Amino acid sequence: MSDTLIFIGLAFRLVLFVGVLVYVSFTDLYWRRVPNVVTYPAIIIALCLLLVEPNPVSGLWGALVGGLVLLIPVLRYGPERAGVGDVKLALFIGLVLGFPATFYALFAAVSYTHLDVYKRQGHKSRSLFPNKSPQRVPA
Repeated sequence: MSDTLIFIGLAFRLVLFVGVLVYVSFTDLYWRRVPNVVTYPAIIIALCLLLVEPNPVSGLWGALVGGLVLLIPVLRYGPERAGVGDVKLALFIGLVLGFPATFYALFAAVSYTHLDVYKRQGHKSRSLFPNKSPQRVPA
């Protein structure tokens, strides 16, 4: 493949990825919905883009990891409390980013969410473990 085709493919993937994430972010923030009208075509397009990639296995592993990590809360708490749309979005993110990057993206998202929830609960302490008393250092 020529370098121009690879660049065009990467640019298209980036535009698709950012466009889907921006749209889904707004709909999720305002209506707490991840619309299937966006996620299903995005997953199909990402799968088609994997066919022309030199290493499609990375995208498939990323989709598997992303989908399974967010499927666990859905299975545990039910689809009413944990969103199935988020699972489909994680599947799309995994297809686009590939395996190691999907794991890092999910880790960053979960870490940010935990810190945001911790902050919103009104904890004023600088410690992440407010119920633990500080250990005294013997003199």
